[in-house]
Amino acid sequence: MDNQFEQIFESVLFESTGLGLDILDFSLSAAGLVNTCARLSTAEGEFFIKMNERPEPDFFRSEAADLEILRQHVPVPAVVGYGKTAGWNFLLTEFVEEGVPTQNTWSDAGIILASLHQQRSDQHGFAHSNFLASLAMDNRPKLDGIDFLIQNRILPAIGLCLMEEKISLDLYKRIESFCARLGRIIPQEEPSLLHGDLWTGNLMVGQNGKAVFIDPAAYYGYRESELAFTYLFGSFDRKFYESYLEVFPLEPGFGERVSVYHIHPLLVHVQLFGNGYIAGIEKILKRFA
Repeated sequence: MDNQFEQIFESVLFESTGLGLDILDFSLSAAGLVNTCARLSTAEGEFFIKMNERPEPDFFRSEAADLEILRQHVPVPAVVGYGKTAGWNFLLTEFVEEGVPTQNTWSDAGIILASLHQQRSDQHGFAHSNFLASLAMDNRPKLDGIDFLIQNRILPAIGLCLMEEKISLDLYKRIESFCARLGRIIPQEEPSLLHGDLWTGNLMVGQNGKAVFIDPAAYYGYRESELAFTYLFGSFDRKFYESYLEVFPLEPGFGERVSVYHIHPLLVHVQLFGNGYIAGIEKILKRFA
């Protein structure tokens, strides 16, 4: 085993549990652009750790808080601890063994998400900000959902992309113009509690065949935006959406406006991965011109 990592893991386990647990084995894996992950085996059971060397002192504080909030409504990994040790930010959770979907996995997951979305607030946003990958999300509350979508999501994203010369000034202005039309496209609805980063990679199946929601960036917002995000990079099983709609129907026309909600996540991907995602943004702007 790598002695450097073994020492870090044992320090994390002691800080999080108060126990001097020896590492029997561990296996490292990458997790996107930011984090290194590992499965830790000890005599007291198995754990999962996410860690990075970013300068923020409490990088995983918000994710730990998100998991604790969401676990009241959806299955999530239990948080064991978080913090910073030896220059590494860490989040330690229980290890969820991956299983095989059953006949009811996806329909049950749709019902669970609908139940989460039925948790309402009188404001869009959240009590704390959090991260989408490595990008900080501004969750300062707003009463109006369109205003939140524009001011807290789209405008900061295009401003960052423009500043780093990842989009043109012309595209910046056209997205600004698009924002002015959002109020005529998106139906007003009370904000729902959202997972915040729900795509196929963040909904896993546990050994019991039940869905487990991982890697959240929670906030209160339009539930249509969450459902739209599940379509951006593939989608879930048809039963997922059917069961969701049986519990919590959407306003008519969602299929026509689903791509409207893709502007912000596509801008995030332009920022993180480059201009290959600009074509998708151009397509949306053209459709809703």
